[in-house]
Amino acid sequence: MRILIHSQNFLPQVDGIVVATDFLARAWQQKGFRVTVATEAAFANTHFPYRVVYRPTSGQLSSLIRESNLVWVNGESIPNVKCALSAKLIRRPVVWTHQCMFIQAVDGFGWYEDQPAPLAPLASLLFHFPHAGLVNTLKAAKNLFLRRLTAQVVDVNVAVSAHLDSRQCLPRQVVIYNPFEMDSFGRTSLSQAKEDLANSDCTFAFLGRLVSGKGIFDLVRAFATICDQRARLKIIGDGPDRLRLEQLVAELGLNGQVVFSGLKTGDELVAEVRKSGIFVLPSIWEEPMGIVGLELMAAGKPLIVSQVGGLSECTGPAALKVPNGNVSILAETMTILRGNLVLQHQLMEASLERVQQFRPDNAVEEYLSMFRTILSGK
Repeated sequence: MRILIHSQNFLPQVDGIVVATDFLARAWQQKGFRVTVATEAAFANTHFPYRVVYRPTSGQLSSLIRESNLVWVNGESIPNVKCALSAKLIRRPVVWTHQCMFIQAVDGFGWYEDQPAPLAPLASLLFHFPHAGLVNTLKAAKNLFLRRLTAQVVDVNVAVSAHLDSRQCLPRQVVIYNPFEMDSFGRTSLSQAKEDLANSDCTFAFLGRLVSGKGIFDLVRAFATICDQRARLKIIGDGPDRLRLEQLVAELGLNGQVVFSGLKTGDELVAEVRKSGIFVLPSIWEEPMGIVGLELMAAGKPLIVSQVGGLSECTGPAALKVPNGNVSILAETMTILRGNLVLQHQLMEASLERVQQFRPDNAVEEYLSMFRTILSGK
């Protein structure tokens, strides 16, 4: 089987789509399939065990499609859409994986400038019109139409969570969770996880991109209401809202108790996670999946997550849940979990057990099974 993968972004840039693309491409190549990745990313002087074609022309992309037995499109950018439509014109089967809600909304997240935005096509366009103007809104409407049209003609739509599946009712849609670096974060026993927690250098921690939709401002405000001189909050990650966040920390007089660790990757990230305490992921927007939650469960961490979205779905009984955007309940939940070591250990045990349901090899085989079914004509 010759598989063509189209991904808007690619290594060395790191995000959920890129990690999933690389993981699955490597796994399929190792199983003896011929894998090619086509990407709009700039050339990276890196060697891969599969073929990578950077910024293909229309002619090159058509040739790659013709050479393949099946096309997997990962993500919802317009280049992704054009690749899917081109493949259908050349009569190649197409599997399209949806990572966000760009079928439903212009912004894809239901969040704009620190406030919720509609997750319905017409309402989304009307909401963004005053901010974007007529020309940009018409362009957005065209792109939204192209995405929705493409979703109707591809062979299979894949949602990365049941939550996303319920949010966009598409034809021939199945749920396959994204793979993640389980072995890197994984703790093999509860005793290891307990030892990490006992030696942690902070009371609470956050891991993710520093943008308002992740609820990081709510977390700082909640921490300010419950902290004492011994409490510490560690923020792992970076993003466009870091400066505003640092300003809020200063205004609340928390400079000595809130630590910004910055962006961490690879072994540095794993080490930072292991020496951290209770993790809080209070996203205000509806996370489509929640890979960060899976990574933290693999590390055996006690978790607090937002109630609505993929984070809640993935963590299940292994996390305490708080209503999205409710600072007072968030603070109350943080206080309860901080003061209850037995509950912390129960959540940690549940994390190590539940994460087994999301083993990365599951995604490898689920996609391959689907590909074989499509190619068999069933």
